[in-house]
Amino acid sequence: MQHKLENDNALSSFDYARLSYLCPKMVELISVITDYKNKPYYYNERQFSRIYNAIKPIVLDMPISSVELAYLIDTFGYIYDPYHYMDTVGSTAEEKRMSRMCILTDIYLKNVTHYIKECKNILEELSDDDMITYAKSLIRELAVHS
Repeated sequence: MQHKLENDNALSSFDYARLSYLCPKMVELISVITDYKNKPYYYNERQFSRIYNAIKPIVLDMPISSVELAYLIDTFGYIYDPYHYMDTVGSTAEEKRMSRMCILTDIYLKNVTHYIKECKNILEELSDDDMITYAKSLIRELAVHS
């Protein structure tokens, strides 16, 4: 799923997940702006676009931390198959937090080969370009953390 504002390049799901982790207020602002698109008196796209375009490259060029990578892996699992995710992880905030802690422990222990294999297996099944980019980005980042 591409996240796109008018007069702006599409933001991939991987980059959107990074922004939502690093700058939750930025994502909240994107949502607010998107909600107000039909109410021009509340909405100034030019001003928002200037702020958004200034922040986006700075945030997205930052190295990915282990904690962020755990979040991105967990988010990918949910986006890829939300029903399987809910069946295996659960739906409460505590269950999601525990899932991310398990992933983070694997990253700290450099036990990431099974995540790389799983991403490669999923990659063979994907047809959505955005999800393919997300999976490839995860594989690349996991290789750095192995």
